[in-house]
Amino acid sequence: MLGWLLIAWRFLTIYAWLGGPLYVFDLIKNGDDDLPSIIITSIPIALMLIGSAGFNFEKAGRLLVRIGLFGSVAMFLLCGFATVSHLFYWPGHRAELLVITGLVAGFVATISYAIFARTYLARPR
Repeated sequence: MLGWLLIAWRFLTIYAWLGGPLYVFDLIKNGDDDLPSIIITSIPIALMLIGSAGFNFEKAGRLLVRIGLFGSVAMFLLCGFATVSHLFYWPGHRAELLVITGLVAGFVATISYAIFARTYLARPR
């Protein structure tokens, strides 16, 4: 059961890019093809996905899960910034509903990753 749950979580995490990272990308971009901005806003999701691969390993898995926790905190901060910015200043994003559902997906993905990581790291070695 946990395998299917982890697969669903990975899809949710990829969808979460449409929330906070997309909002921040729209704020810092220098045109639609600004590759450095895309990479910067995608790093937290990449770290979380790399960290989720650590759930399948014993020794190197603990390090990977901790790296994913760093990405989870960064993603939580991105989504928090986008939420506060959305409440007080909405610059007229292209697809408002898409960003809002991405923010919800981002918060769910970061909180669930923290729960998965806590459970994994609490296991005896």
